[in-house]
Amino acid sequence: MQLSDSFRGKGKNDLQLNLTVYNINKGRNQEIMKHCRTLQEYSRFGAKMREYIRKASGTLTEKELDTLLQECIDEDILADFLKAHGTEVISMLFTEMTEEEARDLAREDGYDRGHKAGIEEGTSIGEASACKRIVCNLKAKGMDTDEIMEVTGLTAEEIQKM
Repeated sequence: MQLSDSFRGKGKNDLQLNLTVYNINKGRNQEIMKHCRTLQEYSRFGAKMREYIRKASGTLTEKELDTLLQECIDEDILADFLKAHGTEVISMLFTEMTEEEARDLAREDGYDRGHKAGIEEGTSIGEASACKRIVCNLKAKGMDTDEIMEVTGLTAEEIQKM
C-alpha cells in the first residue's frame, strides 16, 4: 500500500511511503505471528471480539465488553495492557465500534469460515477422485477386491461403489 492512497487529491507527492500490510487475523501470516507474542495476543483478542459480536448479533453491551476483557485477562491475552488500560479499551470499543463495523467484522469472519470450508470440501472431493482412480487402475491390472482391500485399507463396500 502507499500512504498517498489514503489521501484525496491529485497533487504531486514529495514524499512517498510504501507499506506492507499483514493480515493478523486468526490463522493468517503464522510465520510472522510466531515471532511476536504481542501480535499473537492481539490476533486472539480480535478473534474473541468477533466471537462476542457474532453472539450478540452485532452490538455489544458494556457488560459484555467487561466480560470479554476479563476473559482475555484470565487467558493471558494482552493481560498487562488490559489491566492497565481496560477502562479506556471498553470506552473506545463501546463508543467507536459502529454497527457497520460490527457487520464488517462478522462478514469477514463468515468469509473466512466459508473459504476454509470450501477448501476442505475441495480437498475431500479431490481425495475421493484420486482414490477412485487408484481402485480403477488396480482393477484394470487384474487385482481382485480382497487384494485391493489389503493394499488400500478400503472396505469391499467402498471398493464396489467406486
